[in-house]
Amino acid sequence: MALRRAALIGLLGCATFRIGVTQRGANAADHAWSEVTVIDSLAKFGPGSCTRLPGAPRIGSRHLSSPIYHRLLEWRFQMRSMDNHLVPQFGSDTTPPATTSTLTGSTGRNGWYRGPVEVTLNASDRDGAVARTSYTLDGSVMRPYSAPFTISQNGIHHVTYFSTDLAGNDELVKGLDVKVDSVPPSVTLSAAPSSLWPPNNQIVTVTVRGMLADVVPGSGLDRSSARFGVMDSYGQVQPSGTIAVGSGGSYTVTVLLLSWRNEDDRSGRTYTIIVSASDLAGNVGAGSTSVRVPHDQRNAARGVPLMSSAPSTAIGS
Repeated sequence: MALRRAALIGLLGCATFRIGVTQRGANAADHAWSEVTVIDSLAKFGPGSCTRLPGAPRIGSRHLSSPIYHRLLEWRFQMRSMDNHLVPQFGSDTTPPATTSTLTGSTGRNGWYRGPVEVTLNASDRDGAVARTSYTLDGSVMRPYSAPFTISQNGIHHVTYFSTDLAGNDELVKGLDVKVDSVPPSVTLSAAPSSLWPPNNQIVTVTVRGMLADVVPGSGLDRSSARFGVMDSYGQVQPSGTIAVGSGGSYTVTVLLLSWRNEDDRSGRTYTIIVSASDLAGNVGAGSTSVRVPHDQRNAARGVPLMSSAPSTAIGS
């Protein structure tokens, strides 16, 4: 590849330039395009003083160091070989860059994330280089983007962003919502009666009451997801089903349990009633309480706490 340099002065009546020309091969074919880089600019001119010929391909340019020539940063200079004469073609950059966003995190349901979300912005410019990308988070002041950032706080967050190229073209501001909910709903419950006596092999109706609530800010409670189930210390299959939840999160459900235990079982029989529900992001919360069939009447009179559930924890999705 041969390198040629030319000092082109006042060509096309646009400006005075000194241009370095990189020519492919020893001789450029007619109508072949050669690569051109701006080495220096000797005079300033405004945008639009030169036009780009139709069909002329665009190529790279070098950033000019002097701020007085900032309007030239994204102008394109091309050389076309015609009858062994290098003819410069000029064109300005009026197209703004384009910025895309990528969200990375533990995805939930309904557009929510169930943990911290990393936001990555990528900008490209069809005609040259991107000067900068800027963004805001939840109405903050505009700040420069240099690396991915993380959103961890629960709630709906609004991000705006845009990029600017070296010619000063600003992209239209874009926006996206990032929804984070990492906390499952809380579940409380109590059962009455909590002790079944006598152990006469009869079915007893146990009433379970409680509250379901989602954290604020959060995605909201999915009331249709509420379920109950019963675990038996004897390993027998027990009732399970759905729960109708009121608008405020309260619920009542009845469970039929057998009042019986082995005569030689000093510990008695324990039924563990579990209630679970999810929020709209897919986080699942659960709570539990116990109903006992004691070994003797002394233990029955002593009773057990109505609510024995630990703080709700996420147990799946």
